[in-house]
Amino acid sequence: MKWWSMPAACAAVVSAAAAVAAPAAAAQEQRISVTVPMTRHQIVSAESGAGGSARAVLDNGQVVAIPQQAYQRWTREVKPALDAGRMSPQETLPGNCGTSSLTFVPVGGKQGRMATSWVVDLPTIGFDWKVDFTDDFGVSTQTWGEPFHGASSWATSFVFTGGGGPTRAQVRSPYSSVTLIDLAVCVSAGPSESAIIV
Repeated sequence: MKWWSMPAACAAVVSAAAAVAAPAAAAQEQRISVTVPMTRHQIVSAESGAGGSARAVLDNGQVVAIPQQAYQRWTREVKPALDAGRMSPQETLPGNCGTSSLTFVPVGGKQGRMATSWVVDLPTIGFDWKVDFTDDFGVSTQTWGEPFHGASSWATSFVFTGGGGPTRAQVRSPYSSVTLIDLAVCVSAGPSESAIIV
């Protein structure tokens, strides 16, 4: 009898130790964050839009949303020089203007917690930020933005509820961008991360 009860007691201790170790290992795996550089671009043309924003064409051909205030300043300060031929738009300037990051971890209940942020080299006039969530049921998008921000960094988090299974969160590029005080636009390279949502 003792021979059978001893292994059972050991098995219970081993099972309990494994149960404690498994959540700790899973928690370590969930602390992955992806950070990518953001690139600086010049506005070459812009037009006013509805709802306090405008659309700008950058030196690389990308179209991004910019705050109305940036559009007005660009029209007053930059466009006349471009029209007169005194300025020519530059291609992507060497180096980065900041970084953008994204973290996505499962939290149970067919949900995942996403955190995203950006840090840029100068104060900002505004930003437009989109994160796409892709799972077996399609793509949904969460959007953030402010026409005037002022700071040189921003961060937020969001709990995504999906259908379960493999899910990817990605900062949408080139649409996620930050308009800097010098009227350059800092564009995210689109960090992404995947998780199994259960």
